[in-house]
Amino acid sequence: MTPSALKIALDWPLEGKNGRLDKLELQIPWTNLGNAATIIKLNGLHMEATVNDNIELTPEDKHRSKQNILDSIESQREAKALGN
Repeated sequence: MTPSALKIALDWPLEGKNGRLDKLELQIPWTNLGNAATIIKLNGLHMEATVNDNIELTPEDKHRSKQNILDSIESQREAKALGN
């Protein structure tokens, strides 16, 4: 069984079933990709999910989940430093 993105990203036992996104904004620093933060804003995210305790993660999935959280924290710090 393939783990859901919600399980990998958030370490929640959820499986996305249906969803809608009203608005997606991307701020991509094309001239400074290696040093500036890329900002993704999701507005009006509505998602239907079910609890799924049968999802098993590999050690690589667990590592990726933790790395995603750390990357998110770092991106937020960079955005605040840039005044966004």
